[in-house]
Amino acid sequence: MEVEANERQEDEEREEPEDQEKGNEEEVATEIASDEDDDMRAMLAVDCVELYSPVRVNQHAKQYGLTPGSSLDLLTGWNFDRSSDRKAALNLIDTQELLLVVGSPMCTMFSTLQRLRPDDAVWEARLHKATGHIKFAVAMYRRQRRGGRYFLHEHPASASSWQLPVMQSLINEPG
Repeated sequence: MEVEANERQEDEEREEPEDQEKGNEEEVATEIASDEDDDMRAMLAVDCVELYSPVRVNQHAKQYGLTPGSSLDLLTGWNFDRSSDRKAALNLIDTQELLLVVGSPMCTMFSTLQRLRPDDAVWEARLHKATGHIKFAVAMYRRQRRGGRYFLHEHPASASSWQLPVMQSLINEPG
């Protein structure tokens, strides 16, 4: 009996280092997976996205230490007339936590030349559509602001879009 007890104790002693090694292997595997997750996050991390713009700002982002992201524009397959594209862009803002969103909605309908044109049904429809795009851009900017992040709205100083109630509201918000 005593021999059996000694043999069992020897067996347990032999098993302990293996169990410890397994434990260490699991810890190492967890650390490696964690490092890989961090690497994957770093690869996917984007600092700057452009709205309503082909690649312009993003081509210079690296010069300023920013990781360029997508340019969400008609030329890159994004059409913000479609609700599915608007939802996808909002989801991008919510999930990527971008440092900077640069918005450049078309300013044609807000140019000083447009003020010289008489109002008609076609002009009103175009203005309504353009105003909808400004409202969408402002929704994106507000998400950025709520997250403590930044946005830049690119429109000429003389554009009438700055006088839209949605823009005035954004301008007057704290933050």
